[in-house]
Amino acid sequence: MKNTITFEGERTGVSSSGNTEWYEFTVTSTRHLTKSGAIGIGQSHGMGGQTASCEETQEDGVFVYRCKATCYCD
Repeated sequence: MKNTITFEGERTGVSSSGNTEWYEFTVTSTRHLTKSGAIGIGQSHGMGGQTASCEETQEDGVFVYRCKATCYCD
C-alpha cells in the first residue's frame, strides 16, 4: 500500500508566563487517517499537548486534517 503524508505546522503563541503553548498544524494524506492519527503525527513533530482537535476535509483527492493543540507546561 502506498501513502504520502505531509506535515506543516508552527507554534502560534506562548503565554507571558511561558507555561502554555499553542500550535496549529496541517497533515495531508492520500489515504484516510483517523483524527487521533493526525494528532499523533503532530505529537511526533513536537506539537502535542493536553488538548488537541482536528477538522477533516477532502480536497483534490487528498485528506486534509487541520489541527490545533494546547500544551500546558510546568
